[in-house]
Amino acid sequence: MQSVPLLAETHFQHDPLVQCATAIRLIQVLPELADGMIQCVIKPASIDATYTALSYVWRSGGSEDMKTIRINSQPFRIHKNLFDFLSHAREKYHDLDLWIDALCI
Repeated sequence: MQSVPLLAETHFQHDPLVQCATAIRLIQVLPELADGMIQCVIKPASIDATYTALSYVWRSGGSEDMKTIRINSQPFRIHKNLFDFLSHAREKYHDLDLWIDALCI
């Protein structure tokens, strides 16, 4: 597995949304891994789209509990409990559009 820089060394930036009150970002977890990492794709959508929302207090543990995934091919650090959900979603729900506050805002 490739070494990924720490969060301080990596700056993930979302593509800007269209300036519209109904524009949101949705994420899809891809079934295949990239360099051994979970990979996701974020895309713009309308709030009227069909999606499953997931919101939770994602912080559990310290920085030693952080995991790295790829979003739109860029490294992104997340807490272990969100990583565990995405691992499950990769196998069971990769065909769903998701709105996950920790990733889509």
